[in-house]
Amino acid sequence: MLEAEVQARIFSLYWNEKKSIRKIAELVGVDRKTVKRIIDRKQVILDRRPASRASLLGPYREQIQEMLVKDPTMASTTIMHRLREFGYMGGLSILKELVREIKSKSPRIREAFLRLEFEPGECAQIDWGEFGDPFGDGVKVHCFVMVMCYSRMMYGVR
Repeated sequence: MLEAEVQARIFSLYWNEKKSIRKIAELVGVDRKTVKRIIDRKQVILDRRPASRASLLGPYREQIQEMLVKDPTMASTTIMHRLREFGYMGGLSILKELVREIKSKSPRIREAFLRLEFEPGECAQIDWGEFGDPFGDGVKVHCFVMVMCYSRMMYGVR
């Protein structure tokens, strides 16, 4: 929608100064079809935007932030199902936008990770476990497990 001032200038150039549609389009800097449409309409239309509505997520914003503080990896669908219990009747897409916005503003916490590399036969990890009498037949179960660090192959004896 063109601004009201531009529409008024088009009318002035056409009706008062008797300029052609092509010349008006050149002077104003808009397409000829747009100029013709405005002249045919014979009125200036003001750009009236609808009054902004309150968001359906407004009352639930704090609850969403609390959920994301407790679990930053929580999916939007999970949040939506939990909000339904509180009476949220909105859709998923608007919720996804809000969750994306909140997650982008919050600092990312990354876990430290160090990948260890070993040569074949260089290292192994061993574990020993006692499980008492799991089957109730009076026999204790013992378990020995060894994992080779290079191949990650597991050996076990019970």
